[in-house]
Amino acid sequence: MLLSVLFVASCSDDNDYVEPTLDVSTPQITLSNSSMDETIAITTNQTKWIATSPAEGEWLMLEQQGSNLVVRAMENLVVEERVSYIFISAGGAAEKVMVKQSAADIVLEASPGEINVPNTGGQYFVDITSNSANWTIEKETDADWVIVKQYSGADIAELTVLKNETGAERTLKLFAKSGSKLEEVIINQAGGGSSKFLLPLLKHQPSQFDILDYEKANGSYLLSFEAALPSWGYYEEIYDFAVNSSVFYSTTYEIDVRDGMVIEINMWSEQNAKDILSAEYKEFLEANGFEIESSETGFTGVNADMLFAVQAITDVAADLGRVTFAPYSEQDQEYPTFDTFPFDRSPWLNNPAWTADLIVAEEEADGGTILSQDAEMIDVLISEEMHPLYERLFFLENNLTTEFITIWNDPYVGAWPQDEAGTSWMLTNEFLALLESSGFVFYMENQGNEFYFNAEKELMIVPRAVRFSDVLDGEPVFSMNYFNYVETASVNMLDKDSRNKIAKELTKRLNKSDSKLNIIR
Repeated sequence: MLLSVLFVASCSDDNDYVEPTLDVSTPQITLSNSSMDETIAITTNQTKWIATSPAEGEWLMLEQQGSNLVVRAMENLVVEERVSYIFISAGGAAEKVMVKQSAADIVLEASPGEINVPNTGGQYFVDITSNSANWTIEKETDADWVIVKQYSGADIAELTVLKNETGAERTLKLFAKSGSKLEEVIINQAGGGSSKFLLPLLKHQPSQFDILDYEKANGSYLLSFEAALPSWGYYEEIYDFAVNSSVFYSTTYEIDVRDGMVIEINMWSEQNAKDILSAEYKEFLEANGFEIESSETGFTGVNADMLFAVQAITDVAADLGRVTFAPYSEQDQEYPTFDTFPFDRSPWLNNPAWTADLIVAEEEADGGTILSQDAEMIDVLISEEMHPLYERLFFLENNLTTEFITIWNDPYVGAWPQDEAGTSWMLTNEFLALLESSGFVFYMENQGNEFYFNAEKELMIVPRAVRFSDVLDGEPVFSMNYFNYVETASVNMLDKDSRNKIAKELTKRLNKSDSKLNIIR
């Protein structure tokens, strides 16, 4: 009887067991490379089910919503397909769902898209932006004047453009490729000899279109444009062209945006500087209305009809040269200037022997009055016996004089007014002649200021007629800023990039000292 009961009980337990079932709506899902959701329907006779994935937390997210499994994938930014799986279990039942996410779309950018190269050639770089390391850059044709070197790890292509010995301009297309993506890079190079000698646009107030149209007609390419920043006190815009000449590789226009006047135009030479000193070039300028006067390292000249002056400076040993054209006005009369150039306190510049205390003592011994003194500046009012020299300011760094200013109460000792109101002044012919005889050469003009350099004395000066609200109630005065400056041979004077760097450095220092006297612009 007991056996019968036990048997019946055992048969009853077997009948209560329910085998777990599990069905999924799809054995595989494919996701796009963008962020998206995909839903898998889960059917089971179990009260609970679990879903996991090796990719969960990396690029895959799983969320149970009732009888559904929501699969979320983060955006795929790489150009490789992602593959994983989802393991779903319920009781003793299990299913595996494969998951694939498509690769990212290939991104490819090449910058710059166009490169304008002077006839002298040069080295250039193209930045490649891509989400794939498998990119290439190739020439459209087998042109041997462009050498391409690819640096995949750095995402840079290096282009070496050889000198153009032909007389014609030339163009080459490069193609950056990655997968189906294609980016075009165009190289334009000016011709090497179609025009040996060129003139820039000699117009006092050219418009932007005047400059662009003129240079385009001469076969030039705009290499760069630097806009003025009036809010920062920079009123100069700069156009730099690669020119179609066998002598010059670049022409740079500097324009004052306040009145649209040309400040100066520089033509730069490299590898053919001796041609600037040739009789042929001087004859070319003379044929275009210039009267030329030769010097040891170049020449000067004027075109009285067009009111443009020219100055050439060369370093034949370094094979560098610069020809500067600048507008001028006819001086209305003669103006007497200094008997000798006032080098003044220039030996004190960057001289540790001349401390602030010694400067003060020397100035007071000369009858000067110290108007103010601090760690950065000493302001001295000169005695009346020394007039027209009126005031002298020393600018200090670590007790060294790095710059000083002399102010004369008679502006006519070095400058003359171009207008009746006296708002615009030019250096007099007499003072310019004194500069030349004293060993100064024109270095550059920047932000309306003319810089002159004396290599022997390692001295840079900025002479000008100016008005300071803190000096003589804002009346015009003649002032000179003196800087101790060591030129590395003559290369900085003739190297365009070095010169521009120096111009910004010195102009920044000049603006700082001007602010101490509250300059009136």
